[in-house]
Amino acid sequence: MGRAFVGITAALLVLLSAGVGRAEDDAALRARLLQSMRQGYAEASPGAPDLIELLSARFPDDLDALMDKALAAYKAQRPPEQMRAAVAGTFVAIQARDEDKLLSAPDADLSAVIAAQGDIVRALDQGHEDLCKALVSGGAAMAAPTPQIGLLFVTRLHRVLTAIADGRDQPVPARVMQDDDYVDFALAARKRGTDIKAWSVLAADELPDAKPGDVCRALDSTYGAALAAEGGLGQRIRADLSHELLVTDLDIYRPALEK
Repeated sequence: MGRAFVGITAALLVLLSAGVGRAEDDAALRARLLQSMRQGYAEASPGAPDLIELLSARFPDDLDALMDKALAAYKAQRPPEQMRAAVAGTFVAIQARDEDKLLSAPDADLSAVIAAQGDIVRALDQGHEDLCKALVSGGAAMAAPTPQIGLLFVTRLHRVLTAIADGRDQPVPARVMQDDDYVDFALAARKRGTDIKAWSVLAADELPDAKPGDVCRALDSTYGAALAAEGGLGQRIRADLSHELLVTDLDIYRPALEK
């Protein structure tokens, strides 16, 4: 995830280091800064879904606010850390402000978010198993251990933001969890042949001593069961699990920003 933030600011920082000697009005400068951000993102995250284009198409006011900060940073020659924090802050602000929209997103969007999370889990299970525990304990924005896994984090963020935007623009009735939903979810998964006993390692009292690989596999099984769950129950489970992946506090992004 950190590569995305760095990439968005990379080419911009070249301009920042060059000073403000080039005379141009604010509108032209904003356009040049935005183009630099697009270029830096594309170079740092080849193959990643375009977060800048997503902001432009679905969250134009948030992109305008970010460009105000970029313009101010350019003129004041502020350090790159501030601009990376501003980029991350834009995504955090959207998720914090519009988190309820996710609960009204079309189910296809929710399934896409859960599928992206499952991809992350399976990638971590190939040599980075310890990080699966961090996913359970609140590491939704952890620093990715490899560029390939970083790409998966960017994909998940893109799908989360798309779901929020669709929940705002194409809403369905909001899902409201029922008291027994997770019990019913587990029972339905067991009927389909899922070993739900393996999920026990995800419990708070078992997680510290659990084997990392077991945690990865339990997460993968849980997300797979969530994708397979049917009817209103399945939609509520997918909405709730997707909601848990929101990052609404900038401090959670600090490890990604500092890597």
